Amino acid sequence: MSYADEVWGRRTEEAISTLGPAIVSLGIATWKPGMIFVGTDDRILKRRTGKFPARRRPGLSGHPLFVIETLEGNIHRVCPCTSKYKPRTRYIRAGCVLKDTGRIMSRTSFILDEFAFNISPREKWVERLRYLGRAPKECIGKSV
Repeated sequence: MSYADEVWGRRTEEAISTLGPAIVSLGIATWKPGMIFVGTDDRILKRRTGKFPARRRPGLSGHPLFVIETLEGNIHRVCPCTSKYKPRTRYIRAGCVLKDTGRIMSRTSFILDEFAFNISPREKWVERLRYLGRAPKECIGKSV
């Protein structure tokens, strides 16, 4: 990481924390592990994973995306979340206050690591995602 990358990274984090709940979207270059985005069409998840059980119901916007890790070249490993109970699965607990935005998780979201895939800045659908916040480590547990 160059000095310029380090400085701009700090500036971006300062801007995110200053804007807080006013943040609606974030460029993919600013994504960090633990961030949650909403607005993903289930058909995209089905196409990208090859096996995600996409169920489009009128009035629902699809499943949230959880950022698992950041890879080289602004590529991110992500996976969908679901509110349906999944045994032996990581989850973000209901009532969790998300970092950056202060938004509160309205329900428990199970992190579906088995449907993980990589996304890059070249994918236009990513621009439509809305930023919900970043889950603190203390809000992430594992179901039995």
